[in-house]
Amino acid sequence: MRMIIHLIKRYVWALSAKKPSSSDCVEVGRVLGNDLFGLWMTMPKHDQAHSIVVWRRYLQLRPSASRAEEVAVLLHDIGKIKSGLGVHARVCATILGPRTKRWRMYSEHEAIGAAMLKSLNVDPITVAIVLGEGHPDIQDALRKADDI
Repeated sequence: MRMIIHLIKRYVWALSAKKPSSSDCVEVGRVLGNDLFGLWMTMPKHDQAHSIVVWRRYLQLRPSASRAEEVAVLLHDIGKIKSGLGVHARVCATILGPRTKRWRMYSEHEAIGAAMLKSLNVDPITVAIVLGEGHPDIQDALRKADDI
C-alpha cells in the first residue's frame, strides 16, 4: 500500500511540476558546472524539479555534503532520459516491470546514469552514489530525501 501511495504522489507531482526557476537553475549550475549542467538540462522539467527538491532535502539531512554527493543527488535520475518514457509510461513500467526494452532501460536507470557519468569522467564517488554503491549513510540520506 505504501508503494501505491508513493507512486500516486510521484504521478501527481510529475503532472503538476513547473519548470525550475532561473534562480534554481543558477544554484544547480554552480554545483554541477557547465558540462554537467548541460546534461541536467536534458532532463524533463518534472525530473529537474524533482532533483532540486531531493537535493534540498538531502542537504537538510547532510548539511556538510561534499560536492560529489551534491552532484550525485542532482543527477541521481539522469539515466531515465535514455528510456525516453513519458510520465504515463513510467507509471506502467514501475507497476508492470521491465517488459519492453524501454521499460527495462527505465528500471535500470541507476546503472545507465552511472555509466553516463563515468563516460564523462565524473568523480568516482558521484558515480558510485548514483549506482547505489556509495557509503551507507549517503545512500540512506538519498533514499530519505527521495521519498517524496
